[in-house]
Amino acid sequence: MRPFGLSIENAVQYWKRQSLWHDPGLFWSRKVIDVVGELDSSLHYAFDFDYLVRALQHAPVEYVDHVAAASGCTRRRSRFAQTEAMMAETALVSRRYWA
Repeated sequence: MRPFGLSIENAVQYWKRQSLWHDPGLFWSRKVIDVVGELDSSLHYAFDFDYLVRALQHAPVEYVDHVAAASGCTRRRSRFAQTEAMMAETALVSRRYWA
């Protein structure tokens, strides 16, 4: 999977599929982490999406042209087992940042 189109607008409007990213392939500088802060512990499924959007508010995206990370997908992972709850929380987070 090659990431593309990472911007606040594209991320928040996730249903348009104008961007693609893979969480294990995202790397943050110490400066971004210090500015963005901690994960939102009130979220159960979309905490990574929320963090991404907050980070995009403070730093530009740089793409690398090599494989930086990989992960597997299984049905046992909670994200796939509880798709409806995940989508509802993703929509909630999206509305936080919708202009």
